[in-house]
Amino acid sequence: MATKTPGRPGKVIYLAYQTAIAAAMRRSRAAGPLRVYECEHCAGWHLTHRVRPVGVRR
Repeated sequence: MATKTPGRPGKVIYLAYQTAIAAAMRRSRAAGPLRVYECEHCAGWHLTHRVRPVGVRR
């Protein structure tokens, strides 16, 4: 199950890792490679095009 993030347009919260992976696989066909990451703010899962995890610096 997925839900929109309040106050963050365009962000979708996936409540289960497997649901996020399935969405990434579906959307990658049109959007290019997507990665799944766990959000530290909402405890859900999001999709990103970023290679590195959010907040990780070199």
